[in-house]
Amino acid sequence: MINNCINKLQNIFFQPTCLICRSPGQGNLSICSQCISQLKSNRHCCSRCSLPLETDSQVLCPQCQSQPPQFHQSFIPFQYRGEIVNLIRNFKFSGNLTSGRVVAELFCRQLDASDIAFPDVLVPVPLHPSRTRERGFNQALWLADKISNYSGIPVNHKLVSRTSKSRAQHQLNKSARLRNLENAFKVESSPNNDQNFPAHIAIVDDVVTTGATANTIANTITSLFNHKSDIRIQLWAIARTPLE
Repeated sequence: MINNCINKLQNIFFQPTCLICRSPGQGNLSICSQCISQLKSNRHCCSRCSLPLETDSQVLCPQCQSQPPQFHQSFIPFQYRGEIVNLIRNFKFSGNLTSGRVVAELFCRQLDASDIAFPDVLVPVPLHPSRTRERGFNQALWLADKISNYSGIPVNHKLVSRTSKSRAQHQLNKSARLRNLENAFKVESSPNNDQNFPAHIAIVDDVVTTGATANTIANTITSLFNHKSDIRIQLWAIARTPLE
């Protein structure tokens, strides 16, 4: 009885405000139901890289048909356009953790409604230590921790490290992104110790534009453990940039 009264009072006096329209939020989330419904879903997309597709008859995008990435499947529930762009940018570049909690919760809701196979471990895209100091945190690691709390899947942020400080990917076109990532990552394990290496991995990031970062990480892993045929790599992210 007392707890119910306290909860009702908290809902009245501490109900969060929608970050987009300033209306009351949905439950304890700082986004309202109306604004959630207006976010662009990425329901119909390439089954491998989650690029939004134009027709219902397509399963794979042309790129994945001709030159498939090293990761095998992806789960990216939103398109990177509209208001989710501001939510992610405020979280990533301004350290707005309220925005981070919104996009993490929305991702987990979509994950719960999906039939995707859960991996053994979540591997956040690493930042170079100097970039982490500049930004104050690694947004992929922060998201992976939230997803782990929701799903129970453990996080291993030491499995892959960044060995070079390259330019920010969002500043570059596709070919420059690939050059920018050459020799950028290192797997913190060795084929001599592969019995403890997870067979099913999900790389976690906030936004996927070309998939170059995840593909480079996946290629680094598969190249090192090419004798292990059972390694399966997924890509999990909040939003996918559509083709312009």
